[in-house]
Amino acid sequence: MLNLPQDCRILIQGVEQPAAAIAMELMAARGATLVAGVGGSNSLLPTFDLVEEAQAAHGPIDIALLFNPPWQILDAALEAMSGGIRRLVIATKGVPPLDGLQLLRYGQKTGSFILGSGSVGLIAPDRLLLGSFDRSFFQAGSVGLICRSESLAYEVATLLKDWQLGQSVVVHLGSDSILGSTASDWLELLGRDEATQSIVLVGDIPRDELLEAAVRRIHKRVAAYHPRLNGSLAPLSDAAQLLSAARRSRIAESAELESKSQILVAKSMQQLPELINYAAVQTQ
Repeated sequence: MLNLPQDCRILIQGVEQPAAAIAMELMAARGATLVAGVGGSNSLLPTFDLVEEAQAAHGPIDIALLFNPPWQILDAALEAMSGGIRRLVIATKGVPPLDGLQLLRYGQKTGSFILGSGSVGLIAPDRLLLGSFDRSFFQAGSVGLICRSESLAYEVATLLKDWQLGQSVVVHLGSDSILGSTASDWLELLGRDEATQSIVLVGDIPRDELLEAAVRRIHKRVAAYHPRLNGSLAPLSDAAQLLSAARRSRIAESAELESKSQILVAKSMQQLPELINYAAVQTQ
């Protein structure tokens, strides 16, 4: 997902939805290449009934943003992946859990990367907006934010902006219980991103074996903040426990996983700059 160029070609599914119109206006203002829409009529884009019709008329698509109603998301996502689109952002909230699981299984089968469901999207302030983040809250910098809360993402981004640290990438994982890409997936991606020097986990992101293993592999400073947990990380929900158990085969079961956590947990938001960048604090 992070290797998308600034001029990546974007397809909007559920183009007739009000949320799609808001996102398209914000992305167009940032120079995004919005190629076509699928669904009802729209004044900003040529629209089609099927993904394959949009591809036939306008060529390859790099990424699909989905705004369809919850009960249509599974069909829309399967149509996009069947058409060869391997990156999806699902903005819709409330996707039925069984639909979400089927979507994940097909995504794994096709090698697709899915953000969401219920995701505001992703922003790299200096080059790329996918979704409906308000650009005015962000500033290009060196800190990657991985978030489960949209409002907290804005608050932390504003704090980092005030400290002149800025953000390399801000990603909202989504608000639903079944998510495509996880915090550990994004830690791996940001660990390979040269523009990202440190990472902050924001909101209800539980600690599990995959998360801890990813932190150890990337060799970057990782901090976490949740306003209601006062120095602790969130416990795993039942759904998250099931998904975590299903994914454990991806990592080795070893004593490494039992070592002390390397995630620095902030007791207040104002502590974050100190935890992620001592040098920046010393120069203030």
